[in-house]
Amino acid sequence: MDYIERDIKSLNKEIAREIAERSDSAESDLKLWREEGPRRAVIVLKAAAGGHYDLKKLRPVAIALELLAAGVRKHFGAGQPAAAYGQPAANIALVTADSFYVRALALVVTLRDDRLVKILCEALASISEGYAYPEAPDRADRLAAFNVAAYRLGRLLSGNNAASGDLPDEISKEIENAVFSDPA
Repeated sequence: MDYIERDIKSLNKEIAREIAERSDSAESDLKLWREEGPRRAVIVLKAAAGGHYDLKKLRPVAIALELLAAGVRKHFGAGQPAAAYGQPAANIALVTADSFYVRALALVVTLRDDRLVKILCEALASISEGYAYPEAPDRADRLAAFNVAAYRLGRLLSGNNAASGDLPDEISKEIENAVFSDPA
């Protein structure tokens, strides 16, 4: 699977550029992203490895998922107490997060497949609900919905059934670990 490692290196550069171009605090946002790593991008590529692997289709989705996660971290995790919303710094963080969301969806729309947008929107809605109802036990791991979406999208784009998994064991275990161990 050397091709996946090669493609991740290429995607890392693109993701970093996308975050830096849209961020009001690029250094801080890039540091957060680098600490976590391209978790969702890796899941997309590894899930697609079980079928027809086409980086031209996978690239926009992998980048979009990383931008959505960066947007969620920016929007909900900006370190701003609720009372700060409405203040200039909090407003800038929200607008920056919105720019991440819009760019992510714009990337995916280029593939002209409504199913992809639907999966991303479902994941984003799930995460938003997790922040709206933080006491809900099934909402503890807020960014995990993006990991599940990454798996579904990789399978779908590779021609596999998006709901079932017949990946090699080592890939399935890696994806399962990523899906259920997201520290965000």
